[in-house]
Amino acid sequence: AVRERLAWLAPWWRFVPRVSDRQMARICGPVFGQLEVPSAGTVIWDLGEAEQFLLRVSLAMLSHPAVLFVDDIEQLQGSSARALVQERLAALAAAGTAVVVGAASLPTLPWSGSGIEPSTVLMEAH
Repeated sequence: AVRERLAWLAPWWRFVPRVSDRQMARICGPVFGQLEVPSAGTVIWDLGEAEQFLLRVSLAMLSHPAVLFVDDIEQLQGSSARALVQERLAALAAAGTAVVVGAASLPTLPWSGSGIEPSTVLMEAH
């Protein structure tokens, strides 16, 4: 997945070699923080739900966005996985990337004390 994302970001004429463990650490380290970064040979479905989510965030961060939009965070079933992802998103926000999180039910997410202030926008369907 990381090599494919790098290939999409590279000019069409550039060959993108296999990803090394060192590259994985460089790419995923800022998002994973103190968590163990998956090795280059790790298969996605062998990762836990929080690690899969953080890998997707790492792939998005490869394009160095000023704003990171994260939707459907409630797909994380475990409360510990949600808390872990929320902590890592708060760390990204503290490092200077604006983080916008969309969720169907904000009150169920552990945002208090994270430095992220949730705001609710209600839209009526017409």
